[in-house]
Amino acid sequence: PYQQLVTVAGLRILLWHSHFPDRVDEMNSRLGDEMPPKLARSVDRARRAGANVVVFGHWHIPMVYEQDGITVINPGAIASGNAIVRQLHQTVARLDVFADGAFAITHIDLANPNAPFAPNIDFAAGFRTALAQFAASILTPELEAALPQLRNYLYQHVSPEERIKLIGVLNRIAHRCWSGELDVITPGLWLAEVQAAEEISENVKGLWEQKLRETLGEDEIA
Repeated sequence: PYQQLVTVAGLRILLWHSHFPDRVDEMNSRLGDEMPPKLARSVDRARRAGANVVVFGHWHIPMVYEQDGITVINPGAIASGNAIVRQLHQTVARLDVFADGAFAITHIDLANPNAPFAPNIDFAAGFRTALAQFAASILTPELEAALPQLRNYLYQHVSPEERIKLIGVLNRIAHRCWSGELDVITPGLWLAEVQAAEEISENVKGLWEQKLRETLGEDEIA
């Protein structure tokens, strides 16, 4: 389900991922760096559900945030949120609910589960600062800088079927980074793997090579 409401000892807990179903809305929500306006969506969702606590995923950043009597929890994550970052800390959260409806939140770093772990999130410092504690890019700086243009091209000029295949190639390379085989994904490597992918048509291979060279330049592709 998109969301789930659970009641334990009178405590209403809303569980949801919190992404926008519409991709345009989701991408617009990522504009700006201030965290309170972003978190306000989960607060409002909990309020409308009559929940005291809301647990959301999506960001992969462990945190506890309180506003207007509503507690917002993100447990963090075990794996990275996408194919372009590496999750630096694998975390979960435990929510203990007592008979009187009181509750306690405990975050756990799975690399050291017996030691206390309190996420140090400075909400005034912004989203990117918080994210940098728990995720690191596995793209070269040049490829990361070009990613918005490449992403727009994928969604505006490539069919959904072929787009899935191109992103699938990126996912395969990402697994090699997560396993430690590779340090980063370079433009040349992504292109070489696309060219070798049997599931991608020759026409799309040519268009993707042209777009990479056009966006990044010959030196970065070599």
